[in-house]
Amino acid sequence: LGKPVGSDLRQGLITLPTLFFLENHPEDEDAQEILAGDCLHYDEQVSRLVEKIRTSEAIDLAMAEANRFIDQALEKLQQLPECAERQHLEQLTLYITRRNS
Repeated sequence: LGKPVGSDLRQGLITLPTLFFLENHPEDEDAQEILAGDCLHYDEQVSRLVEKIRTSEAIDLAMAEANRFIDQALEKLQQLPECAERQHLEQLTLYITRRNS
């Protein structure tokens, strides 16, 4: 999305891929120290954690979750009358899907 990799973690923001990684790797030392605010080498640890998240199943799990929400949104939109506004919302939803693929 145009942001530097790991910028969310560096700002103290926990993303869905990070949550999935933590759920599946609760013992990860870098993650625990970053979350506890107990890092001696913060940038190094964030970089290592980002790489661990990238090579884990966490991003695929987050994308699957996002796709579930997208499917639900499209399903709900089908309940609205056919109109330009509905088409715009459907197009926006599909744009988000393609952008993140």
